[in-house]
Amino acid sequence: MIAGDQSEVVHFLSSPSTHGGATVEQVETHTAIVFLAGTRGYKLKRAVRFDYLDFSTLDRRRRFCEEEVRLNRRTAPALYRGVLPVSRQRDGSLALGGSGSVVEWVIDMNRFDQARLFDRLAAAGALDVGLMP
Repeated sequence: MIAGDQSEVVHFLSSPSTHGGATVEQVETHTAIVFLAGTRGYKLKRAVRFDYLDFSTLDRRRRFCEEEVRLNRRTAPALYRGVLPVSRQRDGSLALGGSGSVVEWVIDMNRFDQARLFDRLAAAGALDVGLMP
């Protein structure tokens, strides 16, 4: 179930102007959208509620972003940078990491080579059992 409208934030994160003019690629799942731009990635948790997962409130999304960073830094410390607010500035615009009122939270990551994803390695016949923990 969709629990909130995030279209303004999705539009903002999709815009090259948000990322210094860099082209933006999106990777979508049922629970998140990752925006890849330049050397960075920003993961937005969707405002959804399922029987097994609840990202329905801004506070819950912030807490789950923080928990994901905490857990994943153990095995990928160079990838996970932290959690950033998307904030509403005084002029009404949105800012990534700004000082206005928080309208959303995103996980800030360093981008990695997408050719190293397991599905792409498998498709290329290059997925070695030694890569799997």
